[in-house]
Amino acid sequence: MQQNKDFLFPVSAEGPYALSDFLQKHFFEEFNGKIDVLTPQAHGMIFIQNGNPIHASFDKKEGDEALLELLQLPNPNLTAVSGIPSPASTIGNKLENLLIEFALREQNITGKNVLSPSKSDPTSSKSSSLLEVHNPPAGKFEFPLDHTEVSIGRVDSNILPLPNISLSSHHALIFLQGGAYHLKDLNSSNGTFLNGKRIKESVLKNGDQIQLGDVRIQFHSRLKRPQIQPVLKSQLKQPLAKKNSQTPAVRITDALRLESSPGDPQSLNPDQKNRLFFIITLIVLVLGGLGYYLFHK
Repeated sequence: MQQNKDFLFPVSAEGPYALSDFLQKHFFEEFNGKIDVLTPQAHGMIFIQNGNPIHASFDKKEGDEALLELLQLPNPNLTAVSGIPSPASTIGNKLENLLIEFALREQNITGKNVLSPSKSDPTSSKSSSLLEVHNPPAGKFEFPLDHTEVSIGRVDSNILPLPNISLSSHHALIFLQGGAYHLKDLNSSNGTFLNGKRIKESVLKNGDQIQLGDVRIQFHSRLKRPQIQPVLKSQLKQPLAKKNSQTPAVRITDALRLESSPGDPQSLNPDQKNRLFFIITLIVLVLGGLGYYLFHK
């Protein structure tokens, strides 16, 4: 699945980038290289490939947990060096999922780690999310999503078996990751459709219509994602500006500075011509007046 580049994560209002901002900026730019994360007491590294973190190391940890701990460092000094290949591949989750997990931890939202779904491990309490299944000719029934991973198919080895000839033996998978349910096609013969469009993998939203062969399934979810304000790609294209910044005054020597090199002459712009004409005229008048005074003295 192509990752959504409009992240659900706040950008710092002013001052230097936070690491979360920095990672998103480099994701949008499809950066390749290394990011050094420095504080007076710590040093971590994050390796990026096509904008995606693939390896992180910090405090004898590697992978997802190392990156999550680096995100918690206050006011780090961040440096990006392009073209440095990663020594390993240890990060197993997408950047969006890692940022959501970081937000969950920052807001002290307790519960199962959303980065580690388990097919055989049901949630501790019955989920309010469910599937409304219309399986002809058997009829309609509701299936509660009590597992973080539910396989759907024709044979009994699935978590949700549906004996319908239009389904593949293992047709599709619904799993919980990054605080949201996802739908994934398992290379089925007749395909997996979400709201009328054939998909390979997609995030599910409350009320979505799933079609698997002749079987129609409506997804109902009351999952609560962390309260994170949206960020647009355009917000991270340019460095963040500090408040109360002022334009520095232009010195008089700047009026005489040419913007061309000796080997590549360029014409002055109109403002520079006017300044230069005024200064030359002023110098001529002063020298002329001084000469007239000395001559007639």
